[in-house]
Amino acid sequence: MSEENKNNQPDPTLANVANAWRQEAQDVTLNNMRVLSNRDAFKIGEKEYTRKLLKPKELVQLNKIEKTIGETPDLDDEKYMEYLFQQAQLCLKDFTQEDFDNCDVVMLQSVVSACQLATKGFRRIQ
Repeated sequence: MSEENKNNQPDPTLANVANAWRQEAQDVTLNNMRVLSNRDAFKIGEKEYTRKLLKPKELVQLNKIEKTIGETPDLDDEKYMEYLFQQAQLCLKDFTQEDFDNCDVVMLQSVVSACQLATKGFRRIQ
């Protein structure tokens, strides 16, 4: 062990690995958002859902939920799941509580994020 590490200094190798991992995660997320934000249909688990065309009031609701989540750093998991369900209902046609209770929630988070990005112009116009 080097003298530097004996003095409780961070190991530069671990920092480099962590930075590389973070960059890879960011790259994967960006690629996923590029793909998903340009779709109108999404497969979540065994079921397929269609993106809703949001009316102004629905977009306002979606933005309010997104803002609340962003402004609540200590948001507990249960409340976050409530907000995610509300967002999914706004973004996806015919999305029910039963769908939510049985879905791949990680995929749902990605789809909801992509739908939100699409409302902010992160979508190719054809």
